[in-house]
Amino acid sequence: MVTSIAGQGAARDIRRATSVMAKDGSRAAPKNIRKPLAAQGMDSPLQPKLSVTRLWARRLMVRVDGLSMPSGLLLGAGIAGVCGYGFLRAGPQWGLGGAVLLLGTACTLALTGDAVAEPLPEPDQEPIPTPAPEPATTATTASPAPAKPKPISEPLDMVELPGGEFWMGEAWNRHRVRLSGFAMAKYPVTQKQYQELMGENPSGFGKSQPSDTAWEDLPVETVSWFAAVRFCNRLSERQGRKPCYRITEPQAGSDLLPQVKWDQAADGYRLPTEAEWEYACRAGTETAYSFGDDTAQLGEYAWYDKNIEGRTHAVGQKKPNGWGLHDLHGNVWEWCWDWYGDYQVTSDNDKSVSLTCPIGPPTGSGRVLRGGSFLDGPRNLRSAFRFGFEPEVRGRSLGFRCVRGSGRQR
Repeated sequence: MVTSIAGQGAARDIRRATSVMAKDGSRAAPKNIRKPLAAQGMDSPLQPKLSVTRLWARRLMVRVDGLSMPSGLLLGAGIAGVCGYGFLRAGPQWGLGGAVLLLGTACTLALTGDAVAEPLPEPDQEPIPTPAPEPATTATTASPAPAKPKPISEPLDMVELPGGEFWMGEAWNRHRVRLSGFAMAKYPVTQKQYQELMGENPSGFGKSQPSDTAWEDLPVETVSWFAAVRFCNRLSERQGRKPCYRITEPQAGSDLLPQVKWDQAADGYRLPTEAEWEYACRAGTETAYSFGDDTAQLGEYAWYDKNIEGRTHAVGQKKPNGWGLHDLHGNVWEWCWDWYGDYQVTSDNDKSVSLTCPIGPPTGSGRVLRGGSFLDGPRNLRSAFRFGFEPEVRGRSLGFRCVRGSGRQR
């Protein structure tokens, strides 16, 4: 666990509401996939078997159709003579008419080059392939390509924040930071939003009865840092944006944790950096809280240990800060991207020296948490207060909110 000097109380409060997340395993591939009929030893329904009678009838027709003209005339004359004799016994008019009809049929078969039946292979011969039909000479209109699905309307209420500079940190580690513009969600991710996107709701404070809908606007909690970045990636994919995180999952049964890399060129949703979070929380102020220094006003802006009933509350019920963002003080801690570590401090008085878009140390053992929670007192809810915990930890006081690149840059 990573703590700051002032973080012992926060650690105690988080321990009361945390449980270690089990390692995630990869999902097994589905079994019993249906094979093609031929692979299962079954006859295709498109190839019915011929009866013996039909087989020999078709072979006889093929033989007749293949005769030359003299042979056809000779065969026709023979058939006409035999059948004519039979018809004469029944009557002269029937005999003459039948002979003419059969002779004409034999001549037609011999003279035409059009087959009346396709040749069938002998039992010991290879099948004779049927030639492909000639392509149509008439112009055809190509079918239009399927349209790319349009992204649904943005599910998170995002607030566009201007880029700028600010003093970050406490009095003893204050430093100047410059940030580009970005958009931040007005509220922490709610249980309804998490449930709809991820298909589950890990929260400890939630639905007690099937008809209960009060849980929908509660902030999602009992989420690890890993669960938060997975949510961001899935939301990006759903909205047609490029996911920000490349996540390498460990093998099933492994004690290793997932490896996460941030593609900073991607335009998808992500967790805020610690600098972005404090910049958004301060909203241009340099006071202890976004509204000033008076803790007597804290209850108007935050859910914390002095005004709660031992649980989270629906987002957006308290006053927003100067940039229209709610619940940055209290309710649930919010995961940030950065590994927890010492600041790279600049001169406290020299505004010409600033850090541009810092993203924290390259490695560490805990990820940054900001904002305090319903379990914490006023000290832990200050704009500059920071805390850290292992990314696999989850608890009833741990939540998150999303940011993305500024829409003004798209």
